[in-house]
Parts: sequence; structure tokens; C-alpha cells
Amino acid sequence: SLSISNENQDEVFYQRGLAKQEKGKYIGAIEDFTEAINLNPNNEIYFLDRGICKKLIGDCKGAIEDYTKGIEININNEYLYFHRG
Repeated sequence: SLSISNENQDEVFYQRGLAKQEKGKYIGAIEDFTEAINLNPNNEIYFLDRGICKKLIGDCKGAIEDYTKGIEININNEYLYFHRG
């Protein structure tokens, strides 16, 4: 059986979240992005995509919090500013 190393486990959850996001399963995607964040809280892209899903389900406050957290991690990611605006 395939074993997933801990360092790549966050990426596995992130990719699964992206697949759910593409299918419109935003709550499931948020759960997977949250798992990815718990495993690797220093990747601003996880916060970006979780924020996008939160906005799509009407959680604008949660989305802004995610974009803001992502900007704290990487102030040079223009997508975070774009979505937060």
C-alpha cells in the first residue's frame, strides 16, 4: 500500500479540496483546505482557496480573515489582495 509522507500530506488534502471546489462542493473543500492548513499553516495558497470557498457559501467575514492571514504569510501575493478587495 502507498504511504503518504507527512510533508506531502497537506498537499494531498489541498488537491482533494481543489477537486471538490471544481465540483461546487464548497463545504467539503473548506474542510480539506482546513486540514491542509492544520498540517502546513505557512502556505498562503491554502488560505486563498479556503477564502474563495467561504465567499462562495456567503461567509464573507471568514473569507476576509483567510485572505488577511494569507497576506500575513506572503505580502507579495496579489491574488490575496484582489480577493480581499
